[in-house]
Amino acid sequence: MGINITQRIEKMPHSYKMHSSMCLELKILVDMVMRIFPDIEDARPGSSTGIQTLCLINKALETAKLLLLYCNESSKLYMAVTGDAILSRGCRAKQLLEQSLSDIRSMVPTVLAST
Repeated sequence: MGINITQRIEKMPHSYKMHSSMCLELKILVDMVMRIFPDIEDARPGSSTGIQTLCLINKALETAKLLLLYCNESSKLYMAVTGDAILSRGCRAKQLLEQSLSDIRSMVPTVLAST
C-alpha cells in the first residue's frame, strides 16, 4: 500500500533542487486548487461542459502534483539535463489549471467563483 500522492505533496518541503520559482508557483496553485476543489465538486456544475471541466481540473491537478513530486525527488544533474522539458511541463500544467479554473467560474455560485 503506497502513500497517496496528495499526502506526499502536502509534506513536501517548500524548496526544490532546480526550477524553484516555477515549482513554488505551481505548488501554491496546486494547494489553492486542492483547498477549493471539494467546494467546486459540491457546487455540482451539472452540464456536460461542467463535468468535463471538473475532469480537466482533476487531471491537471494530478499532473501538477506528479510533476512537483518528480521535481522534488529527481537529482540536480537529471533536472539540469532535462531542464527545458521540465519548465515546459510546469508551464503547461499551470496554464491548464488556470484555464480550467477560469472555465468553471461561470458554472459555480458567485461566492465560490470569487475565491
